[in-house]
Amino acid sequence: MLSIKSVSAFDVPGVICWVFADRFSPVDPTEHTDPKVNIHGPVSSKIGPPGLKERFWDSAPGNEWTDQTHHFGGFFSFGASFGMDIHKLHLALSGTSDWSIAKQEIVNQGDYDLGIMAARWGDSWSKNPRFIGKLVEQELTP
Repeated sequence: MLSIKSVSAFDVPGVICWVFADRFSPVDPTEHTDPKVNIHGPVSSKIGPPGLKERFWDSAPGNEWTDQTHHFGGFFSFGASFGMDIHKLHLALSGTSDWSIAKQEIVNQGDYDLGIMAARWGDSWSKNPRFIGKLVEQELTP
C-alpha cells in the first residue's frame, strides 16, 4: 500500500502527480511536465475541456480548450505535500506562470483557481484520507 506522505516519490500524491503530469514532484525543477491525460475541447475560443467548469479553463487567450488535468494533479500533490500556505502556493503558481511574484497578481485566472482548488483538496485529503472523487467531480463540473 502506498503511504499518504513519504520521503519517496511513490506516495499517493506523487503517483497522482505522475499519472496526470508525468512527474513525481510538483516542485522538482529537474522534472518536466508532460501531460499524460489529455481531455481537450475543440480548438476554438470559449469551448473548454468537456465537463470542466469555465472557471477552471486555461485563461491564456487561445488556450481555453487545453487540457487541465495536469494542473489538478500537480496542485493536488502540492497541497497534500505542503499544505495551503498561500506564500508557498503563490511560489508554486509562479512556477507555472499563473501568479506574478513581481506584481503580486494573478496572471492566468483559470489555472490559478484550479491550482488553489486542487491544493485545497490535496491538503484536505492528506489530513483525512478518504474517497473524494465525487466531491471533487462536483466542484469541477458545470
